[in-house]
Amino acid sequence: MTNDTAYILLAHGSSDANWQRTFEMMCAGALLAGDNVYLSYMELGSPLLGEQIASLSKTGTKNFHVIPLFLAAGKHLRQDIPEILGQLSTKLNISVTQHPPIGENPKLAQAITSIVDTLINAPDSL
Repeated sequence: MTNDTAYILLAHGSSDANWQRTFEMMCAGALLAGDNVYLSYMELGSPLLGEQIASLSKTGTKNFHVIPLFLAAGKHLRQDIPEILGQLSTKLNISVTQHPPIGENPKLAQAITSIVDTLINAPDSL
């Protein structure tokens, strides 16, 4: 059975294995949310975004939602990623939606506030 839509959590990537493990642990719950949620990397990690999309398109996936795990939209999200996604969209005849960086979501600001509040008011509880 093929799934028509995939949700890709996009991290930057790093040559540091500890960095990659942190993202894998942070995304573990989201990856379990459905059999169509994946973690990929822009660079320096595996699978790379382009490889992930190409592989999934071969199984019949035609719609992709890329959710950048970036705090803000810098050059990568304004230029590099849209260019990659545009090329893949044309080459593979797929639909790709790039969502805003996760840092723009108010829920992330709330989580940061909660963590800092805990550090200030109950530092031994973390």
